[in-house]
Amino acid sequence: MTVGPSGVPSRDPGDRRADLAALATMLTAWLPRRPFTWPLETLAPVYRVSDLAAQGDYARPLDFALDLEQAVRVGRVQWRERLASALALAALLVPWVALAFRSAAGPDDPVAPLSPAAKAFLALATACPAAALLGYAQTRLLVAVRRLRGEGRDRLLHTRPLGRALRALVFLALACPLGWLAFRGQGPAGWPAGVMAAWLGLLAGFAAAGIALAGAVTFVEFLARSFRAFRLSPDFTRGSPGDSPEQVSPT
Repeated sequence: MTVGPSGVPSRDPGDRRADLAALATMLTAWLPRRPFTWPLETLAPVYRVSDLAAQGDYARPLDFALDLEQAVRVGRVQWRERLASALALAALLVPWVALAFRSAAGPDDPVAPLSPAAKAFLALATACPAAALLGYAQTRLLVAVRRLRGEGRDRLLHTRPLGRALRALVFLALACPLGWLAFRGQGPAGWPAGVMAAWLGLLAGFAAAGIALAGAVTFVEFLARSFRAFRLSPDFTRGSPGDSPEQVSPT
């Protein structure tokens, strides 16, 4: 039994929807004003849940609360993925700035151009961690999206696969020429095809390491949630009917 809009207890599903719509209106008023780019904001999933509730899509308060919880989680994961992608791309810009600064030095300038060893070190120190970070962030986002779709809450999603593909293309557009500039002249002759293949394989290996780390973190989170659910289950807190007091697990 719920309290209808008039304050009188009611079992009418329409009254429940009206109550949830009013609650969603209050939530929208409490949230920050939506900017022009609000679909890209961290609170975008929360805005969508609030809009759905205001339209009367929720018949039970529990569903509204669960979707709100998931919306906050998805927004957090999306924000972390974008931050990690920005950090990875920014790390790739560092060697390009250094190469441009050293290449612009004249013959009488005290700043000498980078040596081949320094170029190779700079490329390895920036591109490899960036590839691992990008693989980790993309995998964590894909896990969150897959989990929501498995729970039937994919309407909270507003992910753009094109945006993720564009970030990967930008990464490759910065990393491939960087590898060529850092390792050219170290191949057999002319175009160092073998060196470039090794460079791309190295980046793929670090990206795979980031994916593996994301899988390990996801597995640990799954075990933690399972253990927490087991601790909260009645069988664990009360024990089996035939257990002695010494065998009953503590609460």
